[in-house]
Amino acid sequence: MEIHADDPIDLTGLNKRDIRDIKRSMVIERQKLEQFGFDTETNECMMSAIYRALIVCKKINKEKYTPKKYKKPL
Repeated sequence: MEIHADDPIDLTGLNKRDIRDIKRSMVIERQKLEQFGFDTETNECMMSAIYRALIVCKKINKEKYTPKKYKKPL
């Protein structure tokens, strides 16, 4: 699965708790990146990539680890 920077971010399937978890992870990752001393443009590019990756991972994990009895029929 490829993630392209030009694609819009699809948040469907994520609830408020998932988005809150992603925001917390973003704060932690930003602190880690600041330790390396990159310039602001590099930091923003990295944060954008990390944000998209976290959303995709969260969706995949929700699908993978949700028991069948809790899945909504399509």
